[in-house]
Amino acid sequence: MLPWGHLAVGYLCLSLAVRLRYRVSPRGPAAIAVAIGTQLPDLIDKPLAWRFGVIPSGRSLAHSLLFLAVLAAIAWALATRYDRRLEAGAFVGVYLSHILADMLPAALAGEWAQLGALLWPITPVYQYPEELDYTIIGFFLELEPAALVTPELGLTIVAVALWVHDGTPGIGTALRAGRRLRSRWE
Repeated sequence: MLPWGHLAVGYLCLSLAVRLRYRVSPRGPAAIAVAIGTQLPDLIDKPLAWRFGVIPSGRSLAHSLLFLAVLAAIAWALATRYDRRLEAGAFVGVYLSHILADMLPAALAGEWAQLGALLWPITPVYQYPEELDYTIIGFFLELEPAALVTPELGLTIVAVALWVHDGTPGIGTALRAGRRLRSRWE
């Protein structure tokens, strides 16, 4: 799944969960947690595998449920300390959604070897053909236009429409954080 697809799935999950639990639209900090949590597995694994060659695949370390368990414990400890449980729950939930969305096609196709990342390093990861020859920028430059027109595009359009309907949560939070950082540097 491509980054915008992960973000779309994550935002749809957040919005649904918040609406069902609290009967309100998501707020800015939770939307920021979604933006980070949906991208982090690839931001960790792809460079470590493709650029530095220290892990065996672009879906290994950060796509492992074992890694997620450690990350969730850290997130929950920080959330408890700073009273940000909703944001931590959003972050961990959408991080999990990223992993599951990546693994779903292989599971549906019965390609069980591709699910090794779920318990890496206990189980071996699948070596995608020519994967270690990629660079992040090269990957996107080599995408075929047809790869962009997928069900992910439809999900992304629905998620953007919902996000706009929700009042574009996260934009104000990010702008305020940017102003605070800028004022500290001046």
